[in-house]
Amino acid sequence: MQLSGKFTKYTLTARTKRLIYNHDNRKVIDDEWLSRIPPSQFEYFKTTHDLEPTVGSFLHLESLHTLKLGGLRKSLVPGVLPNNLKTLSIELDHRDGVINIEEGSLPSSLTSLKLLDSFGTLTPTTIPSSVTKLTLTGYTITGSIVPRHVKRLIYSNEDEEFDAKLYELPDSLEYLNVLCYEDAEPNNIESIVGVCTKLITLEMRYRLWRSEEFKVGKIPPSVTDLRISLRNVRGDNQSLNVILPTNLQNTGRI
Repeated sequence: MQLSGKFTKYTLTARTKRLIYNHDNRKVIDDEWLSRIPPSQFEYFKTTHDLEPTVGSFLHLESLHTLKLGGLRKSLVPGVLPNNLKTLSIELDHRDGVINIEEGSLPSSLTSLKLLDSFGTLTPTTIPSSVTKLTLTGYTITGSIVPRHVKRLIYSNEDEEFDAKLYELPDSLEYLNVLCYEDAEPNNIESIVGVCTKLITLEMRYRLWRSEEFKVGKIPPSVTDLRISLRNVRGDNQSLNVILPTNLQNTGRI
């Protein structure tokens, strides 16, 4: 069910399983609003609005497995999210300063997580080890914060910085999509993927300023599907130095 107007307790029934809610006049979803959602069989909730979370906000929605929020107005603390949640996507409202995700806030049931802006500092224990699909934007990360069982990682940082320990990415990775900058360290693919011996699909997006030959480096031998995007802000033609694996099957542009 998709709603764009006023939401009342009579809008949803006990059989409603999916809700996509957008309303131009509402900016924040609070506990009073959430209490109108009937708990029985409710599985999917997506909204462009911000959430003002408190402990117990979603505990009555025991069947909820997918939650996609426009943003957070307060830091996320333990006890807000339901214990059976599988997929979580959150953006950030910058107007209220730094928003943190406190230790233990993300349930151990999560398998897919998207944090689409910077939420303070992430530590190696912030993201549950159950996560296998991870999207992070706006962070300067070390590979150690990525759970060891992640198979799919999408990462970009608009601040143009990589931590030198990004090479600590887990060996479990099968898909990697990463945004790189010419002046970032490291920007060489060998430094970024490290010992990812199971990597199959690699998508590299480069933003460049200079026109001389750019060295990507050696693509891991396990990669069979490669996509590379070069965007030179000066509009110059760009030459690329890359060593391709012998078993490569698919190549293309992003």
